[in-house]
Amino acid sequence: MKQKFIAFMRKIKTAFGTLSGKGIVKWKELYSADRKKAYALAGIIFAVLVLCIAGLISLAAVSGKDEVTYREAQVQKGNLTVGVTESGNVTIGTSEQTFDLDLSEYTGSSSTFSWNSAMGGGMGQMFQNAGTTTSSSAGRSLEVEKVYVSAGQEIAKGTPILKLTDESVSSIRQELKEDASDAQLAYEQTVTNKQQVSTQAQGDLDINTAYGAYAESEYNNTVAALNESVESIKEQLDEAQEDLTEDIGNLEEMRTLLDEQKTVLANAEYAKDNTSRDDSLYWWIVAVNTVSDTKDLIETLEDEIDSTEEETEDLNESIASLNTQLSLARKELEAGIIKAKAQKELRQYQYENAQEIYDVTVGQSDFEEEKAKADYDTAQEKLDEFDSIIQDGIISSEYTGVIAQVGINTGDSLEQDGLLITLNDYEEATITVTVDEGDMEYAQTGNAVNVVFTAFPDDVFKGEVTEIGDAQINSNTNTTTYSVTVTIAGDIEGLYEGMSTEVTFITKESAEVLYIPNRAVIREGTASYVKLRNEKGNIVTRKVTTGFSDGAHVEIKEGLSEGDTILIER
Repeated sequence: MKQKFIAFMRKIKTAFGTLSGKGIVKWKELYSADRKKAYALAGIIFAVLVLCIAGLISLAAVSGKDEVTYREAQVQKGNLTVGVTESGNVTIGTSEQTFDLDLSEYTGSSSTFSWNSAMGGGMGQMFQNAGTTTSSSAGRSLEVEKVYVSAGQEIAKGTPILKLTDESVSSIRQELKEDASDAQLAYEQTVTNKQQVSTQAQGDLDINTAYGAYAESEYNNTVAALNESVESIKEQLDEAQEDLTEDIGNLEEMRTLLDEQKTVLANAEYAKDNTSRDDSLYWWIVAVNTVSDTKDLIETLEDEIDSTEEETEDLNESIASLNTQLSLARKELEAGIIKAKAQKELRQYQYENAQEIYDVTVGQSDFEEEKAKADYDTAQEKLDEFDSIIQDGIISSEYTGVIAQVGINTGDSLEQDGLLITLNDYEEATITVTVDEGDMEYAQTGNAVNVVFTAFPDDVFKGEVTEIGDAQINSNTNTTTYSVTVTIAGDIEGLYEGMSTEVTFITKESAEVLYIPNRAVIREGTASYVKLRNEKGNIVTRKVTTGFSDGAHVEIKEGLSEGDTILIER
């Protein structure tokens, strides 16, 4: 091509030679001699100039075609999708690293479990263990000796952030080690207590089972004994009342007899006084004897009456006491029946639920053992975590990124959950877009999306809907929209805050097809072509059959194979 261009320029030079030097003088002479011939010669020269210009334009066109540049692209196989597309901007997340070590002190607070003896028969065994940890870390602190990082510094995961004083690290580690030892001892004690509780629970199970058959008999015996006590008092009361009635009758008889004897005595004394001993010795002797016998009888009657009256008083007191005893016995009978019934029901409950009581007791002891084991594991984990995070007194970064804030200074005491550093987290990038209510069926949480960045138009990133905001109503247009947040998946290196993007919520998808960038396809009428290099490296065109397109890429049904290299004009 370069040789052709040089030859063409030589022709131009030859042509212009008629207009230079002697050619110009000759032209002037011809012009003076024959004006008509001059006009003809001028026309010839103009035609030559037009041809020269046309040739230059043609060469420029040929030279321009050689300067077209291409970039290569591979025929890929995968999924093509279309959907609702919304625009947004990238937001780079932040990560906070806090001091999460638990330095709280382990304290053995006893927890007690026991069944009430009424509920569990002989179940008075108490379950005790020391094994709860407090959440306070008062008195335990780590002191910062030096801070290695500053705001604006880019760091990688594992970069040292700060160094702690050797004294504070050694002191806290020793205390955590002692905590683990104490928790282990408490756990071992709990295991021993569990064995004792299990033995007691088995004994109570046997007792409660045995009481099941005895409960009714025990109730009947108790009630019978209470009834017997009432009946005994009633019998004593009846006897006392009978004796009292008899004594009262005897008193009446004796008092009547006493009155009669007093009359007899009076008559006998009158007869004795009015009978002559000389004249009627016999009747006088009868009167004297009658007076003597009557006096003896009266004295005996009076003694008997006094004795019976005293006995009557005693009987009245006894009857009053027995009535009181009977009233109390009847109350005891009522209360005793209630108590005996409750005892019987308890025995029956214990019998019916003996296995459950046993299971609950043993289950509680298992729980206490598990809790003590968990406390021991926690204490040991705190020690292990301390050793894993603080190595040689240094705490390192858990993330990669640019430090936005440093939350500690030299001389500070680290507090649990206290901020160490804040970093821009380039491992998490999100995009928030506005989606119309009618398109929300494609923008549900967990749905996959395609993301295309303005800076990388031929690359499709994957993402997922991770958050949906509250509905926003536009009163002017009466439309409802939602704020939808998408988290970008995969490698996001090269993205930056505010980057323009288009998010496509998938409505249709063509799976496992060959595809190339849309820009690689040359369309002439209904036919489609692509450019590629042949075996000699020359650029050639090849006809292809296209199919489904997602806007950025198009499906190739025929004409290309996976991995083929195509050319795209820059």
